[in-house]
Amino acid sequence: MYKIKASTGTGEWAGYGSNLFFGCKHACRYCYARASALRFKKINNSGGWEQMVFSENEFNAPARKLDRPLMFPTCSDILPEHISIVADYLSKWLSVGNKVLIVTKPHLECIKVLCRELEPFKLQVLFRFTIGTLDSEISKFWEPGAPLPQERVRSLKYAFKKGFVTSVSAEPMLCSVDNAIDMFSILSPMVTDTIWFGKMNRISQRVHVFPQDIKYVKLIEAQQTDDNIKRLCFALDLNPKVKWKDSIKAVLGI
Repeated sequence: MYKIKASTGTGEWAGYGSNLFFGCKHACRYCYARASALRFKKINNSGGWEQMVFSENEFNAPARKLDRPLMFPTCSDILPEHISIVADYLSKWLSVGNKVLIVTKPHLECIKVLCRELEPFKLQVLFRFTIGTLDSEISKFWEPGAPLPQERVRSLKYAFKKGFVTSVSAEPMLCSVDNAIDMFSILSPMVTDTIWFGKMNRISQRVHVFPQDIKYVKLIEAQQTDDNIKRLCFALDLNPKVKWKDSIKAVLGI
């Protein structure tokens, strides 16, 4: 458990953050947490990030009432093999009256468990599912260990039908402006809160690919030009469900 001090990034969403694990099997190529772990030599190589280490101290820490929402997780993700302890941990923090933002690339079986176990705290929970593209092939490259977009959409639909507050994070966007607009049209009927759009940040620092894969990086860079971002904003800016992350606000000068 830690207090989020920044006003950007996760600070736009919550006041506190928590992780039960160090590392993540989803192995997203753009992951800021993996890049940080490499930089500060907490892991020896990129593959070391996939060896998830459980924090017993975090799990056993006594819950207390927080003055701002808690975001979980911030540097890892929720996997089926851990879902029982995750549900217990979240129930503990919700039981003392906290609001919890659950941010995940969702496995449907995990969302089914959370919807069942967190039902008594439904009004305190906000699900925010990361969906940066609906293209499975693009997703497989950038997020090789994560559920495919179709499973994430089914998870969104499931949580929505169960009456939970739902949201989407399209950060980073992994698709073109036109595809992002189409994605918004498809997802927004299942979203009761907001859909956040953001760029892929610090690509040159965080993303390391083989020469044959550089085309994926070039494609993202072409899709994220200022002109394309402004075109996206022109198309969606008046919709009350749309929110822009700080990376897009910087392009707009706001």
